[in-house]
Amino acid sequence: MLSILAAEASGEGEQSFFGGIAEAWNEGGWPMYLIATVFVIGLAISVERLIVLFGTAAINKDGSSAG
Repeated sequence: MLSILAAEASGEGEQSFFGGIAEAWNEGGWPMYLIATVFVIGLAISVERLIVLFGTAAINKDGSSAG
C-alpha cells in the first residue's frame, strides 16, 4: 500500500524519511491499522478539547466570584 513512499533517496542507498515510515508500516503488518486508528481518534479528541478549553469555555475575566 505504501510502497510508493519506499523509494530510495538520491542513489546513495539511504532511504527518505517517508521511505522509512513506509518500511516500518509494512513490517508492522495489520496492527499498524489499529495503532493508526487509535492515534487519529486520540488526535481528534485532543483537538476538540483544545477548542473547548481555549475557544468556547466561559472564562471569568473580571476575577470576581459570582454570588
